Amino acid sequence: MRAFVRVPSWVFSLVVLGAVFIARPSESADRPKVVATTVQITALTTAVAGDLIELKGIIPAGVDPHEFEPLASDLVALEGATLILQHGIGLDSWLDRTLKAGRSSTIVTVT
Repeated sequence: MRAFVRVPSWVFSLVVLGAVFIARPSESADRPKVVATTVQITALTTAVAGDLIELKGIIPAGVDPHEFEPLASDLVALEGATLILQHGIGLDSWLDRTLKAGRSSTIVTVT
């Protein structure tokens, strides 16, 4: 079952860093795979976690998030993600439909 969490923006950095260290069992393990839905969340996550994570942004700059349709490569990234960071407030409503068939991941709504 998926965990949907809504957190205030100021808690975002603690959530990302906490997830990075929880998901990282040893120094030799691969970096946790994190997917961010919007350009803004991708930039913020990069600023907070840097190279501690493997980050993929889904919605590219200049694309209307209300009209966005994920590509096959986006679905693969979502399926393999340890942590998914979504914007909420309707900007990434496609994500809810997409995740219904996928494996469980921790999903954090950053608003």
